[in-house]
Amino acid sequence: MTADADKMNVRTRRGDSTARRAKAYLVKLARARWEWRTADLSFIGIVFCGLAGLFVAIVLIDPYDSGRLPSLLGPGVSDGDPRTANISRGRDQSFNAGIFGNSRAMLLSPSRLDQMTGFRFVQLTTPTSGAREQATLLRYFAHYHDVVGAVIMMLDPRWCSRDPAIPTQVPFPFELYGDNLHYFSSMLNTRVVTMAYRRVLLALGKLPATDRSGYLDFEADRSWPFQPRFPVRTAVDLMPAPLAKPPFPALDHMEKALSELPQKTAVVLFWPPFYYTELPAAGSTQAREIAGCKYQLTEHAAAHRNWRVVDLLLDSPTSREPSNFLDAGHFRQSIARQIERHIATMLANIDQPNHL
Repeated sequence: MTADADKMNVRTRRGDSTARRAKAYLVKLARARWEWRTADLSFIGIVFCGLAGLFVAIVLIDPYDSGRLPSLLGPGVSDGDPRTANISRGRDQSFNAGIFGNSRAMLLSPSRLDQMTGFRFVQLTTPTSGAREQATLLRYFAHYHDVVGAVIMMLDPRWCSRDPAIPTQVPFPFELYGDNLHYFSSMLNTRVVTMAYRRVLLALGKLPATDRSGYLDFEADRSWPFQPRFPVRTAVDLMPAPLAKPPFPALDHMEKALSELPQKTAVVLFWPPFYYTELPAAGSTQAREIAGCKYQLTEHAAAHRNWRVVDLLLDSPTSREPSNFLDAGHFRQSIARQIERHIATMLANIDQPNHL
């Protein structure tokens, strides 16, 4: 019996020892889990604090010079992309008139137009942009200016599209031109961090500022050896005519934005020339669509006392002379100066209360 009792006591002691070890292990495991959880929470907290600090720093730096909140830095940006550089230009109170469109309007010179018209023009054109992007930029410019003296809006055959979605050709940062919620919600990305860094370098004098007027003479940037074909083509008639019925969604979208401008704003809408091989064929559906689209615009412009239309999208001697073009869709400086003179003449015939 004594031997059995001893065996029982040994088993009991072993059981107690195992239980104590198990309990100690569980306690150790719980402590390790708590320490890991604390470390995880600390890491998450540090990350969030770091992101919050970075966000605050970016907001104070104001990488796009949006002026939405007081900034530590002065005005201006060092940004070669008009999609974002126009955030700064569009709110600049140095200007009271704007040029809108895509790359086909970029050679129009603000300084030359200033001299001929008495307005202070800023270039707000954006390459490959269409009606949606240009309407956004126009509203942005008008929002930040109590006085909008004049608007030059380049027209594009894409305005005559029937697609109700009014698609964009390349991505455009609409959120940066929207309300504060959309603007600040887009502030944490590598592009913004890069722009913040460039703004700091600009403030320190380490980078040159982008031209405030937005002008870029891209004809002078490189050689343009335009050597087009000379096919025999029947001349196409693109004069405004009721050959296609509305709606033209892109045109309607742009006209709505223009109609929101103050009544005293002088508006000149111009169709730029294309080399004749880029024009639609005579009698084609596209030719009828463009003629009908022009007709609608001309009718609507006539209803606005301060709107004028300059139409160079025609099969004319200008469109058949290759020396007028950098490529089939972009005119040279010589044509830019002609267009500027046309625009100045139009503006001279409009009541203009907002001159220098």
